[in-house]
Amino acid sequence: ESGFIAVKPDDNNIVYCGAVGSSPGGAGALQRYDYRTGQITLVNVWPEESTGIAPRDLRYRFAWTFPIVFSPHDTGVLYAGGNHVFRTRDEGMSWEEISPDLSLNDKSRQGPSGGAVTGESAGAEVHATCASVVESRHRKGEIWAATDDGLVHVTRDNGKSWTNVTPPGMPELAYVGCVEISAHDADTIYVAATRYKLSDYQPYLFRSTDSGRTWTSINGTFPDGEITRVLRADPVRPGLLFVGTETGVFVSRNDGTNWARMTGGLPVAPVYDLKINGTDLIAGTHGRSFWVLDDLSALRGLDGATTTLLPPRTAIRSRMHFGAMGNVRHSVSFGIVFGIGGGIQTHEHADGRKTREYFDVGENPPYGAMLWYWLGADHTGPVSLTIRDAAGDDVRGFASDDSKLPIANRPTTKPGLNRFVWDLRHTAPTKLDPSLAVPKDKPFTTDSDGAAGPLAVPGTYMVELRAAGASISAPLIVEKDPRLDTPPAAHQAQFDLVKELTDTL
Repeated sequence: ESGFIAVKPDDNNIVYCGAVGSSPGGAGALQRYDYRTGQITLVNVWPEESTGIAPRDLRYRFAWTFPIVFSPHDTGVLYAGGNHVFRTRDEGMSWEEISPDLSLNDKSRQGPSGGAVTGESAGAEVHATCASVVESRHRKGEIWAATDDGLVHVTRDNGKSWTNVTPPGMPELAYVGCVEISAHDADTIYVAATRYKLSDYQPYLFRSTDSGRTWTSINGTFPDGEITRVLRADPVRPGLLFVGTETGVFVSRNDGTNWARMTGGLPVAPVYDLKINGTDLIAGTHGRSFWVLDDLSALRGLDGATTTLLPPRTAIRSRMHFGAMGNVRHSVSFGIVFGIGGGIQTHEHADGRKTREYFDVGENPPYGAMLWYWLGADHTGPVSLTIRDAAGDDVRGFASDDSKLPIANRPTTKPGLNRFVWDLRHTAPTKLDPSLAVPKDKPFTTDSDGAAGPLAVPGTYMVELRAAGASISAPLIVEKDPRLDTPPAAHQAQFDLVKELTDTL
């Protein structure tokens, strides 16, 4: 329910989780779960009952949610953070203490949970422990640890010695919930902290470019009153930062000088963690839900304000089966069927396009290749997108002024950022015109969409944007569904057959 999760990098059937309520229970309970067998093994760092006991009377202190993290250099090494940092090399069968007490260790703040008035035995209020532990991906044995009482430490010799590198601007007793190491520079470190438990709701964000020797505040234009829980640095574009707060996610494209709130349908919710997986940004909220920003390509590639085509991310060719509710989460289907909330509303825009709004639920990403392009502030005139195969032959073309295309299939022409989705299909067969039917009083009917063109074969394509007198091209990779073992020759044979059938229409 409440703990950190660590999935074994080389075997995702093995999961370690902080699990309140295990025996011995309370804070510090740690489980190793095997999905293949369904078996749970208790691998607590120290086998000591903690419920109903004042933290100052325990051998080791563990918060209700304590850090659990694998080494990026050795999948057989797992770290856990209490008031000390611990390491296991044998899947939790034994643990070694590799740090001194890294907290302030103020005994006056380690009394029984709840105090004299609201005393309780669950052990949720454990203070002076590690809130974040991470090993540098660049340098093996360089481990960073931050505490819930305002300290940051680092060891550069695998735990033999530790140095206090707390930013001078770190306020007293701050909860330092995140230490983030840049993927681009081993010496660039980011820290996010908060003091909301002390009724201080200001943001606290720091950056060091010399491995913790000096620090700079990167609050920049970050708004007051936002609790800064987590900071993640993009592994592709230097200076692209994301921060999770009590009310959502903020982004900076210049290393913390300027910040902007990210909207895009994310509800107002406390964001406790952020992860970047490929081109997706995943947010974990305290509402026990995950939200995904489907494509970071625009944020990574956008520079300046001139017309440009951004490098598209790899598109995955998969066969999607859409029913009436196929493109929404199951909760919406449930809500509509049983009439207990949820639903869809269609909006018609000034240019005739229609979009759907999903209530109380996220929308799945569109199927196909997402093509992002930027048009300058003074842009006027048509826009066209052409997809060509590796031989340079046209696969599909779309133009904003093509009246034969449905409005939804025409590229938008608004100044600023635009997105177009190619459904990975070649040109469809020409549709018959019902008005030419004979006799005229009994015209035949066709379905509204007609037959679709063949699906593109996995491979490399080229996308060309024409706008404002400019022609800009970028490569697009289409990959097969990674879950399938279909050989390339089979994809090509399928395409050749469907193309032959399509041509007969």
